[in-house]
Amino acid sequence: MGTLDALVWTGDEKATIDLDVHDPVARWAGKTWEILLALQDYAVERVAGRALNVDQYLNHTPPHLHGYSANRHAVDESKSVQASAKHSAARMLRVPRHVDASGRIFMGAHFEIAQSGLISPRMHYLDNVHRDGRLYIGYIGPHLPTDQTN
Repeated sequence: MGTLDALVWTGDEKATIDLDVHDPVARWAGKTWEILLALQDYAVERVAGRALNVDQYLNHTPPHLHGYSANRHAVDESKSVQASAKHSAARMLRVPRHVDASGRIFMGAHFEIAQSGLISPRMHYLDNVHRDGRLYIGYIGPHLPTDQTN
């Protein structure tokens, strides 16, 4: 992500690297890169005042910029996940202290990277562009727990 200056990785590399075992031909890595490129372009558009939020950007991506399927994006987690202490705790992901004094924040917004049984990788992020021009990628790994997965 070094070349994508609006994106900051705050996640655990192990969960991400472990995905390779389940996808040896790196399709998931390619999809993840597409998402990251779309988020970078979104951030530029948001700072310039041409995008309101990630969902709006994905639904109306300018033809010359990177996009990703809006159907594979969730603005937030379901009410049941948010209401569950166990499930919401799994989505309390690291951020710099200037974003949240505790160093962790709930990241309900996410992308579906793929559907693949119990793995079904996801990317969780925080859109903080309106405050500091950055998106924080807190998790790339297997689907986090929900009532359906546990």
